Amino acid sequence: MNGAFAEPQMTHALDAGNGRLGRLVREAQPVAPLLPFVHNTDAFQFVDIVETGVLEPQPCTVFTGEALTYFFYARPAFRPDVNEEATALEHYFPVCLIFKHEAITEIRRVFPFDSGAFQGGLYGAFMHRRMKLGDFALEAETSTPARMVGRFFGTNEAYLFSRDPLDKDIPADHLEARSYAALAGAKGGNAIDSRGSGVEIQTSEPISLQGMLDAVVLPLSFVETQTGRSLRDAGVDLLPYNTMGRTRPSECMGSITDICAAFYARRDLILGAGG
Repeated sequence: MNGAFAEPQMTHALDAGNGRLGRLVREAQPVAPLLPFVHNTDAFQFVDIVETGVLEPQPCTVFTGEALTYFFYARPAFRPDVNEEATALEHYFPVCLIFKHEAITEIRRVFPFDSGAFQGGLYGAFMHRRMKLGDFALEAETSTPARMVGRFFGTNEAYLFSRDPLDKDIPADHLEARSYAALAGAKGGNAIDSRGSGVEIQTSEPISLQGMLDAVVLPLSFVETQTGRSLRDAGVDLLPYNTMGRTRPSECMGSITDICAAFYARRDLILGAGG
């Protein structure tokens, strides 16, 4: 989209905001190449998704009254079943669906971080107490995540690996941008993980796997199942990770991040898995 910044549509009470951050990001140049959109789920839901062939929106606990599907831009930041205890069963182990950038054409909202974590108060130390979620809403357009990378990180590699944001030239009156830069650059011990600077994308449209699902990071035990074979037959790359006996599902997220980075490097989307 070219031209003036399009204010986010007001479809929910949480959408109300001042638009400052959105206008700032709209002025930035998008970083190329464009990165995929990723959706994390667990193995139980993954099997259902593959059987139906569609990723369907689900009732949202933040934007109540709406059915949404959440993605992050390239980063497998969401941790499904984060509180589950150690297990040897595959049910809760994380799966990362890597969709082609063109898979999402109808975007409902874009935020620079996990909107649920904001509403849960996890980012309060970096915000003015009157800041609202809607103050951080970005233009609901497919180039917005790449513009966010351009404005705050400069390169896809810096964004993907959560390197220090580019915060030196943010004017003092761009308060939301300064809050985001502080949040993204936080180094002290706290409850914030990579969702604090991962760009979130919401859609209310069903997403077909056919021709749009590029790769799946999944437990090794699924590769030779009917689920795995059906994905391979459809041309989807299977990127397995090992599980070690009784493991907390959330402990697998580091491996998933590394596997995604290596996959992006093979596709020439980033310079390398750490470059």
